[in-house]
Amino acid sequence: MTIEARRPPLQLAAGFRRIVGGGASWSGLLLQLALLVAVVWLIYVMAGNVRANLQAQGIASGFGFLERSAGFAVS
Repeated sequence: MTIEARRPPLQLAAGFRRIVGGGASWSGLLLQLALLVAVVWLIYVMAGNVRANLQAQGIASGFGFLERSAGFAVS
């Protein structure tokens, strides 16, 4: 009976380090740039959607309510 050596488990930290910084190639940098653009675009779309929905429902966002009185006595 022979015993075969198993492959070592994936080194996720080493792979991530290679993609992010150490020894990164142009393809890794382009992948990071594409991911950054996608995240910025997603935040932009979500912010526009939130703004439109709040405006459609007549909800004001912000801290302007702190300057108004409560309308009831606070002991």
